[in-house]
Amino acid sequence: MKKILIYIACALVALSCVYPFDIETDQVPEKAFVFDGDIILGGWCMISVSCMTPFSNYSDSEDGDKVVAPGRDGKMTIYCSSGEYYPGFQLQGGVDKITYQFDLAETPLDKQYRLVYEEGDAVYSTQWMDVSIAPTPDEITVETDDDYVYIGLKLKGSSQSSRYYRWNYEETYEYHADFMPDYYLNFDVDLDRRLSYVEREVLVDPKYYCWAKSSSRESTLVSTENLSENTIAKQVFRTISRTSKRIMEMYRIDVRMKGISRDGYFFHKTLQANSNTGGSLFAPTPSEMRGNVVCEANPSELVLGYVDVITESLVSTYIDGRYSKWRRPDEQLFLPDFNFNPDDPEAEGFTPLQWYNMGYSPAIIPPDSERVYWAQVRCVDCTLEGGNKNKPADWPTTHE
Repeated sequence: MKKILIYIACALVALSCVYPFDIETDQVPEKAFVFDGDIILGGWCMISVSCMTPFSNYSDSEDGDKVVAPGRDGKMTIYCSSGEYYPGFQLQGGVDKITYQFDLAETPLDKQYRLVYEEGDAVYSTQWMDVSIAPTPDEITVETDDDYVYIGLKLKGSSQSSRYYRWNYEETYEYHADFMPDYYLNFDVDLDRRLSYVEREVLVDPKYYCWAKSSSRESTLVSTENLSENTIAKQVFRTISRTSKRIMEMYRIDVRMKGISRDGYFFHKTLQANSNTGGSLFAPTPSEMRGNVVCEANPSELVLGYVDVITESLVSTYIDGRYSKWRRPDEQLFLPDFNFNPDDPEAEGFTPLQWYNMGYSPAIIPPDSERVYWAQVRCVDCTLEGGNKNKPADWPTTHE
């Protein structure tokens, strides 16, 4: 009986109706404008416009490298409800995106603003919008446990400030290589024959201390709409391992806080949901992410991006090396070798150039010793970990 049921089930599957799935390409525009940026009052701000195009446009191209971009003859302007307007200045940039810069240093906060972009006969614009004012965060908090450092934010907004917040951060940190070598190779001589080195004390640019920067990958979004007070008690937004080189010497984090509109908040929440779900079945479609820029002649045209009218504030803090649990690697990783003598027909070991080509550099050369202790270059050269020697002018340490 069980076999009969299996046969019937298989027959039903085989005879079930299967319909072909076709993408409705006639509903996909030739190109769709994408606006990125905010109208930030109180200084300079930048807003860019680019184009999104169906993949078929590329596959149908003869050279396979078709670029769809906004025209260089476009014009972007910010208008104020008081009658003033602020033209955007095009910046030199890539072929697929045009960025406009605006000077909004002298702009009143009690007026409304709108963005207008013109290209040919087409006009794209936002509605008039009130200013969403950003409060200055009260404090950047730093807490630790055995494994991590947790960086958070405390904020108490006023009745005039927005209840929707978005912030990004940039971090700058000083770190050093695993080992400070006594010597560096001198490439002004023939290293294929004899070891020549420069002592650390006389080296102009030792590569032990370095500085690096990184930025948040996505914004932190917080709303106090459902709270009785416009207050963020403590919102952790950055977690760093205590063994990370980021906090081994000195670390600074700069947080840019933006007050945003309610619609802007939900637009960015939808955008993050789309990114974090990886385009799954339940991810928002582009039509759900249109934003607030529309084509005046054809409001149904697909236009992406949300341009808000906001202010922003900046708060920073330093973290020194007190929380670091970084440990120096074992010096047994050094490889000893004889100081190569090219004039000795029975000389052992590699030449200095051979050591260098294998990824090593002289770390220790004991006085009156025939041996040289070699370390991997990445252990003695901090620039190989992504940093550089560009120390910020306002950096509080004395290292070079």
